[in-house]
Amino acid sequence: MKFCGFKVVNRMDDSLSSAPSANGRNSNIELLRLISMFFIIAFHATRMGCTNINEPLVVYASGITLGSWGILGVDLFLIISAWFLVDQKFKTKKIIGLLFQVFTYIVVFYIYSFFNTFNITHSVAGSFANLLKDIVSDGFLQPLWSSCYWFVTAYFFLYIMSPLLNKILGAVGKDNLAKILVLLIFVPVYAQFNTSIVCDVFYFAYVYLLVGYIKKYGLRQLEKFASIKNVILVSISILLANLILYTNGKIEAMPLRVVRFILSFTLASTGRHSMILLIDALLVFFSVLKLPVRYNKTINKMAACSLGIYLFQENSIGPNILNTFISFLKSTGFITANAIFPLEYIAIVIVVFVAGLLVESVRSILIQEPTMRWLEKKYAKGMNRIDLWMELP
Repeated sequence: MKFCGFKVVNRMDDSLSSAPSANGRNSNIELLRLISMFFIIAFHATRMGCTNINEPLVVYASGITLGSWGILGVDLFLIISAWFLVDQKFKTKKIIGLLFQVFTYIVVFYIYSFFNTFNITHSVAGSFANLLKDIVSDGFLQPLWSSCYWFVTAYFFLYIMSPLLNKILGAVGKDNLAKILVLLIFVPVYAQFNTSIVCDVFYFAYVYLLVGYIKKYGLRQLEKFASIKNVILVSISILLANLILYTNGKIEAMPLRVVRFILSFTLASTGRHSMILLIDALLVFFSVLKLPVRYNKTINKMAACSLGIYLFQENSIGPNILNTFISFLKSTGFITANAIFPLEYIAIVIVVFVAGLLVESVRSILIQEPTMRWLEKKYAKGMNRIDLWMELP
């Protein structure tokens, strides 16, 4: 099938937590999933302090060049998921698989938290009391309405809303849907300055409708500008904007101060959400979609572990793998502020990425897949009833 000149490949199952499958999956898109996760880890690695404008230029420039693309990675994940979900029916097993995947990681983190507390207090009762406190105050909310995995929380609610969003896409018509997207443009704009989970969910829903509109009706302007060249131009603009911010406190000429103020809320905004990074993500995705379709079994299997890599390296319970690794490297003197810092930065991201990939691969084979097969077999009728109920009239 072709859409706006793009060759589109359908997938049998594209849930974030779906089991690996080598059939019917465009490896270009699957590779993009992996690259997106690499961007996210590189963004998280800026916790080394390398985006502080008081750092030496080589450190700051490395942090900005390598670490400005975390939200681009998030948006790419969202766009890829929305692209396929708009054509799919609600499947309860996908939600259960997602929840179970998060649950397995959180259980390990809580066990670690218990023993870590015990090593400090040497009190079994105190360790259990602290664990119970954590579970009551935070654990019951996982992964719902929690800051532990904000992306998973937002995606969970997006998936629950997907039948309704798909009905909207199919019922309102092209012109009315375009008007809705224009009227609701304040959602992604406001999300740039708000970090609440409610705002995240509305942002995800907006992008879902936008992607659904593009897939259903096309967008000639996007087709025209979606190219690797324009992706590079936009990305370079973002980098230059961030480098200009480095002059803060160093060059205080009034014109430059005005420019920095404007850039800090536009091109240089690479925090929780960003309009410029959303545009960049759309250009990246549709540029990749234009490429000749390729299939690679290894890439497809690795991409199925992409969410697990995120769960492995990022959490608010502990241990935060990336933070712990960075602290260890700092204590050993591995991280330096000299010319080889960019190589050190890349090495850190690669090590955490590969470790997460291996852990998730083993977890999926030994835990996720057998458990999901058992649940699907035992509760198939119940899942089917929920699926039918979620098919809105």
